Amino acid sequence: MLNRAIIAMTAALVAALSLQALPATAYISDSNTFAKLQGARQNLVVKESDLKRDYDGLARQIDALKRVDDGRFSSRINDLMRDLNSKSYDLRDVQLDIRDLDVQMI
Repeated sequence: MLNRAIIAMTAALVAALSLQALPATAYISDSNTFAKLQGARQNLVVKESDLKRDYDGLARQIDALKRVDDGRFSSRINDLMRDLNSKSYDLRDVQLDIRDLDVQMI
C-alpha cells in the first residue's frame, strides 16, 4: 500500500514538472527557423490589416448606397455584398493562419 502511494506521488510530481511552461523559443532550437516563422507571421499580420481595411471600406460603401438607394443601386449593392463576403472569408483564413503560426512558435 505504501509503495503505491509513493509511486502515485512520484508520478504526480513528474507530471507536474513536465507541464511547467517554458519560454516559446525553447521549443525551436534553430534561431533561423524561429526568425522565418516570425517573418511569415508579420507578413500575415500586414495582410490581415489590409483585409480589415478593405472590408471596412466595402462596408462603408454598402452603407452609403443603402442610405440613398431607390432601386437604382441594388445590383451594385449585391456586387459589393459578394465582395464583402469574400473579404470576410479571406480575413478568417488569414486569422487562422496566424493562429497556426503562433502554435508552431510555442
